[in-house]
Amino acid sequence: MATTVTLVAAGATASTRQSALPRPDEPLLAAPAALPTRLAAAWCGPELRCVQTAAALGWSAVPAEPLRDIDAGRWIGRTSADLLESEPEAFVTWLRDPVFRAPGGESFAHLVLRAGGWAGDAGGAGWPHGRVALVVAPMVVRSMILALVGWPAVDGHGIDVAPLDVFQVRGTPGRWRLRAGRSLSDGGTADE
Repeated sequence: MATTVTLVAAGATASTRQSALPRPDEPLLAAPAALPTRLAAAWCGPELRCVQTAAALGWSAVPAEPLRDIDAGRWIGRTSADLLESEPEAFVTWLRDPVFRAPGGESFAHLVLRAGGWAGDAGGAGWPHGRVALVVAPMVVRSMILALVGWPAVDGHGIDVAPLDVFQVRGTPGRWRLRAGRSLSDGGTADE
């Protein structure tokens, strides 16, 4: 029996609205509407915005540390515009090169390994059959798609993910297929 993994990007925060790298304790600006969905299991990133988004959707999600957002080091809280002005070469390299680490942080390739390693065994329990959901930061959505489908980390920034975007990956371990994304912010549902 196949599993459907629904990946939901956490809702917007004040930082994400300003194109800044958010702090882990930053709350949502507005909660999404509840989405009653029958789930075999649900997990979320440990950040406040992920926990709040999952709760607003009505899902009993278990926070999982390996699903935390990318560690942007000393860039956390800074906007893209500020980083492009003050550290353009390093910031552009971080966006383009999956193995380049943010100062004091981690690389996108490391995020793919961390989240992908967790996805390999779904936190030690294995993926249950049926529908499971993950509510995580947009960078983690990208990394989970790459890890499950088996695409290289260099393709990560080619996946556009905004707050409340939903992607589905269906299949069985080693044979996953990506279903096109949609947004909950414009009235979409997780089950489309």
